[in-house]
Formats: sequence, C-alpha cells, structure tokens
Amino acid sequence: MTTSPLGPKPCSHCQISGPAILPVRYAVVPAGLSASVPAWAKPDTPFPTGDGYDYLLRALRQGFVYVYYESNRQWEGWSVAEDGSLWKQPSAAYARSQKKSDCTMPYHNPTNLEMLILSPAALKGNCWIAFTSAKWRTGTLERYGSDANARKKRMQCVEYWQWTTPANEQRGRPGKR
Repeated sequence: MTTSPLGPKPCSHCQISGPAILPVRYAVVPAGLSASVPAWAKPDTPFPTGDGYDYLLRALRQGFVYVYYESNRQWEGWSVAEDGSLWKQPSAAYARSQKKSDCTMPYHNPTNLEMLILSPAALKGNCWIAFTSAKWRTGTLERYGSDANARKKRMQCVEYWQWTTPANEQRGRPGKR
C-alpha cells in the first residue's frame, strides 16, 4: 500500500466516477416478505401471479455485464463475482470471471462495487447494457456493435437524455415513461 501525508492511495478498482446504474434482477421469493418491487422497477408486462410466491429485486448473479456506447462505438465489460460485486475489466473482449475481490487496499468505496460506473460517453449518446452468465467472444461483441437490430433484441438501451433531463420533464417526452 502506498502512503502519503494525505493517507493511503485509493483503490483503482473502486475509486472511480461517472454516470452510475444499479444493475438488479427480479427474483422469485416466498410470499409474505415485507419488501416489494419499487414503482420505478415495475415491468411493463405484469409478473405472473401465483400462490405462495412474490417478486423482489436482487443483486446480479455471477456472470458478465457488457456496455456498448453508440457515441464512440466502444465496449466496456464487468465481471460479476459470486457475491454480486461488479469488477470492471481492462477489456470487454478479454473479460475474466471474478470469484472474489482482487482489491487489496484497506480503504475503498463499496458502493462502486455495487453499481456500474459508466464512461462519460453515456452522456453523449445511447448506451446498451446486457447481462450474460457466459463471457462473450469477440465475434459476439462485433455482432452487437454493428447490428442495431440484434442489439435492440438482446440489450437494454439507456438513452442519453435520461441522464441530462430532469425527471419531471422526462414524463412529458413522447413515447417515454
């Protein structure tokens, strides 16, 4: 660990900044738990109903998250560890599975391990996000990067105006909710 008069050097894995997204998944849980899916996370298509179960939000399971930025046609990748923590990879094409933290610093910001901290490119154009349990090969990244229809079918779009337009103005945008 590097020290200075100002304290220890921050961890490069978890001391980052940028637009942030909390990636979650829906999970089936026993009915009767006091928590519920928040209004902002209710899907357009209602959940199937049944006796004895309900739905909640949970951390992602182990796998990979890929983000494609339309503005600069670049990819970023994260490995999702067994505990749901997110580890940004040096390259989307060479992402590796992460079973546990590789942070060795005593001080870090655990919030940055729970959220996708995106590139500033997310503020300049649409970005597309996908979770997968298996690493994507280079050909898969190339296909989704070059084929807008394939990307639309497989990935979730976050439109750049959603970062920069106040929430009370977003409701009035045509075709948006």
